[in-house]
Amino acid sequence: MHRVEVFNAHGKHRVRKLAVIKYVKRVLKVEQQGRAMLSVIFIDSHACRAINRRYLRHDYATDVLSFCLQEGMNLEGEIYVNLDRARQQARQFNVSLTNEMARLIIHG
Repeated sequence: MHRVEVFNAHGKHRVRKLAVIKYVKRVLKVEQQGRAMLSVIFIDSHACRAINRRYLRHDYATDVLSFCLQEGMNLEGEIYVNLDRARQQARQFNVSLTNEMARLIIHG
């Protein structure tokens, strides 16, 4: 069973939750991950920098942060996607925002 939760924590932009959930579940299936509970949180650069500084001791914003809370057959984790950076990188790489968010989620 795969449980995926999506949170829009960005102040200005929103992501369609259902599309993200379907995408993440497909990736988990392809990776043959038995059970998983993942949270995907979309944030801004300010929040990303604060989380990165607090938990990883890096004083900068990055494009994605991930935290594995439990490994093995029962994967549990959180993926923080910086929407500000995703939008910039989508323009930079000349891809859609959806494509860039997917890349960041997979990387996370």
